[in-house]
Amino acid sequence: MSGFYYLIFLWSVWIISTFIMSKQNNIRSRLAVLSLLLLILFPYTINLFTMTIQLPSLVMLGICFYYFSILSFVKKMYMGVSILIMMSGFCGVLLLELYDPVWMFFDRRLLLAGFLFLLSKLLFSQSLYSQIICTTAGTLQGEAIYSLILKKWNFPYTIGSSDYLDIFTIFLGISLTWTFVNYVLSNISSKSNIEREKQG
Repeated sequence: MSGFYYLIFLWSVWIISTFIMSKQNNIRSRLAVLSLLLLILFPYTINLFTMTIQLPSLVMLGICFYYFSILSFVKKMYMGVSILIMMSGFCGVLLLELYDPVWMFFDRRLLLAGFLFLLSKLLFSQSLYSQIICTTAGTLQGEAIYSLILKKWNFPYTIGSSDYLDIFTIFLGISLTWTFVNYVLSNISSKSNIEREKQG
């Protein structure tokens, strides 16, 4: 089912933030409200000019633009270039899939999510938050360009569709897992270093 990964992920986030996270945690309420809002808006689309966009993707893009607006000038410049690279890369892969689908020898969602993860790690090797913002803004704008290209041949295409949301959710899962594993490994190595220093 299209959108399955997206819905499961958001339900998990909502349950964790509502019932499991500490009430003193600052992001708890924001996380719960955002996940619930994205769940409610999932079935709906809106027409903007000549394009159709799924409402959760529009909310995600709005959050990205807000984050972009509070960055310093230098960071805005770097983020802008990174978003442009992400947009071009994602749109290019979608066009490659359109013209030569044989390249998609595996589940397209996993392949595209893996590509986004690698590209985001190259652009922002340290900051998970910047990786997510860059990937969200870049891919949604890439979807808009792809939609405009398809419109020339009168092919309908919804920007940020449930398929896209599944791809983004898988990318998010890979990124979070990678960050968690790195965090655990760094803690283990730092503890072993401290023990060696004590023994020395």
